Amino acid sequence: MNPRTTLSTILFIALSAVAGCAGDAPIGGGGGGGGGSGSGGGAGDDGGDGDGDGGGGGGGGGGGGGGGSATETQMFSRIGTVECDQFFACRATFPTDAGATFEEIFGASASVCYADAAMYYNATAVEAAITAGKIDFDATAGAACLSALAAPAAPTCATFWDQGPAIPDSCFDAFTGTVAAGGACAVDFECAGDTYCNETNVCEGFTGPRVRSVDGVAMHPKLSVRARE
Repeated sequence: MNPRTTLSTILFIALSAVAGCAGDAPIGGGGGGGGGSGSGGGAGDDGGDGDGDGGGGGGGGGGGGGGGSATETQMFSRIGTVECDQFFACRATFPTDAGATFEEIFGASASVCYADAAMYYNATAVEAAITAGKIDFDATAGAACLSALAAPAAPTCATFWDQGPAIPDSCFDAFTGTVAAGGACAVDFECAGDTYCNETNVCEGFTGPRVRSVDGVAMHPKLSVRARE
């Protein structure tokens, strides 16, 4: 799967988060994120107004299910941090015709973005799903992901909003869902193939634009299916 998404998908996810009801559970399987080991504050935009929020947030959940290792939590923390840092690094080139301001979509600081990413990825729920056999985790791919994101290249802001964050395929190849369409789920990663966990917690295939509100702006590769339709 290709984790890169188009601007339309990025904005769809983010604007859904802005407009969604506060009582909705996120696609990532509810709360419980935010406890990860986030690194570094978001980069300042080209105009020099860095958010100045030092470490924090992190895109991973705390603790975890009995069978999950720290690797999954570290991965999600790092993925969310890199995504948000790249959003803020390219803030100055954010499209003016997006229909909402940068702050409305990604938050006023990188720390807010980190928290949204943590809520989406929900590492605690993913670790529990691995324990339950609903997700197969490839530790080799996970290690490759962390290695690749240890010192990510700076984004190319001229094309960033067309391409999305540069997250290596290995980061998402590490997780293979085993729940078929129609099966019960808590997070998108549990669902096999090009299916996702809908608002009724059932894996279903993409049949058109997603109308589910999302708590977070993280770039799950399954969402790129909608962008390719």
